[in-house]
Amino acid sequence: MSKQIGFLNEMKVMVELLSQGFVVSKPQGDYCPYDLISDHKGILHRLQIKSTTRGAGPASRNRGLKVLAAKGSQQKIKL
Repeated sequence: MSKQIGFLNEMKVMVELLSQGFVVSKPQGDYCPYDLISDHKGILHRLQIKSTTRGAGPASRNRGLKVLAAKGSQQKIKL
């Protein structure tokens, strides 16, 4: 279930970035140290998506997302 939640949260971040005018790319495979690449006006950022949940099993709920840029800066995104 945790892989599904992680995938869903990556897609939520992609939709939010696309709605704000970013171009978003996703690396193939699970071996990259980042989940997404965002491009806004030619500036690229490698992004790592982290999510937290409350509870366990099917009743668990998303508590929040954190987007980490490759340079270590953090930005919380409320979806």
